[in-house]
Amino acid sequence: MSIVGLSEEEIHKIIDTLTDEERLQLQSIYSELNKSILERIYELIYSVYPQFELLFSICLLQRILISYASFRYSHYFISYISLTLASLSGIPINQVTSCLNVEIPRSMMDVACYWNIPMHIFFHKCKYVFQKIKAYGKFLAVLFTFTFSAMLHGFNFQLTAVLVSIGVNASIESKLRSRLSNRLNSCCKSRRCLENCDHYYKTYHFRTLIVNFIFFIINVYHLIYLGAPFDDSVEEGTYSMNHTLKIWSQEFYFGSLIITFLMLIASFLI
Repeated sequence: MSIVGLSEEEIHKIIDTLTDEERLQLQSIYSELNKSILERIYELIYSVYPQFELLFSICLLQRILISYASFRYSHYFISYISLTLASLSGIPINQVTSCLNVEIPRSMMDVACYWNIPMHIFFHKCKYVFQKIKAYGKFLAVLFTFTFSAMLHGFNFQLTAVLVSIGVNASIESKLRSRLSNRLNSCCKSRRCLENCDHYYKTYHFRTLIVNFIFFIINVYHLIYLGAPFDDSVEEGTYSMNHTLKIWSQEFYFGSLIITFLMLIASFLI
């Protein structure tokens, strides 16, 4: 029934003819029409959130834990076994890896340094790889070094993509955090500052902690993103290009988008 054009008295007469049930229905419709946008958004979130929470807890969290455990923990086991055997053989090696610096990374540069410490020292000090190409630019030297490391691994697409991604991520993050450190005058570079550095805001200042924590979250996600393809879905570890791209496409290539965004910030916005 339309009430457009009726006077207030006529509307009251129509309401008086309604039953109690019809009045309740009319009142419910009126209250729905007068809800604010914020109330509608809240109701939508309240109704949809439990489904997303269940999906996150069952699927995403489980996948994250598997990504953490399957590949990196096996690397730590092999690293400490090799350290033990080297020590028993009389080879003076103090450390092969540092799991804390990888699992709780300050930066991707720390991941690159502490994942395989002897290999990092070899590439960094080798005059035919990093030191020789460094004259043409640090980024090019890092990229070529990780490409050379991929060559030693047999140029498997997945290993090459992961190694080159780590090198690119570390270089871009280092450049961005160096500029942020200068702008914010705080100790938020990729490598930890010395105690007597010239920054006004030291390591435990609130501003510095916030910046470092943001990059910590980004780096943890990068490790999950890069380690996700190293699952047990492929026999004998023969990971193909299609397998790697399929896994990353399920993440919508979000890790690659993040590093591209950071590169744009480092290049144009700062």
